Amino acid sequence: MHLRFFFSGRLGNDDILVFNLTGVHPTEYVERVDFHLQSKSSYKHSSRLDQKKSQMEVDILDLSRPLRPKVETIPLARLQSGIWQTLDITDSIIACLEGEAEQHHLVGVSLRGPEITDVSEVVSQPFIVLFSEDDDHLNIEELGRDAAMPRKKREVRHPYLALFLRLI
Repeated sequence: MHLRFFFSGRLGNDDILVFNLTGVHPTEYVERVDFHLQSKSSYKHSSRLDQKKSQMEVDILDLSRPLRPKVETIPLARLQSGIWQTLDITDSIIACLEGEAEQHHLVGVSLRGPEITDVSEVVSQPFIVLFSEDDDHLNIEELGRDAAMPRKKREVRHPYLALFLRLI
């Protein structure tokens, strides 16, 4: 599953990126989920920005639980300008999918840093890639393959949910 959202400008402390995971079937085994982010280089105040970026954190939020949405906080290694950075958020996403919501799995991702109004100017759209297996919907005999043959992992791509929220 390859999920993207669209927004322009900077990603700040009060912004939440919302991803719709309702396309993940309950019988699917989630193997890995990666969050991809790329920031723009900044020539002004680069040492100060680098220091602040090294103190950033990523919050994973289960938006089906409005009273206590935070699932996990992950420290963000130093963002390198113009380079894609990948975070493994598998455990957080599995916790969201196994949570209280039966159908509507909306997951929020927010970046936080100390005293930062605008955390990062994003060059390309951040996205989530989810790798999964769904054995309940695969009949090997129908495919004309032997059940003993090794199966390759698959990457499932679904349409994205285009939401960008700014909290007041």
